[in-house]
Amino acid sequence: MLRSPTVFEDVVKTICTTNCAWSATVRMVGAPVSELGVEAPGGRRTFPTPAAMAEAPETSYKDVARRLPRAVPALARRCGGSSAAPRPRSPKRPGALS
Repeated sequence: MLRSPTVFEDVVKTICTTNCAWSATVRMVGAPVSELGVEAPGGRRTFPTPAAMAEAPETSYKDVARRLPRAVPALARRCGGSSAAPRPRSPKRPGALS
């Protein structure tokens, strides 16, 4: 089960677990972490933010592309690279199905 500090990280990891072996998932998730993650104390790296992934030039995904589904960089760009919280959903219309 995945449990990440952000929804973005959960979504990326979910995409990376689809139709592949666990070893492939580890490689696909590790690639952007090693390339775009911020170094933390102890030498480990953080998972990259949507902004870091969206701002990365296409060429930075050249080596990663073989290991990373195309949807992930597109998702980061779609998120706008913004660290702002998403807008809340509008209230349901009266009579709308749940």
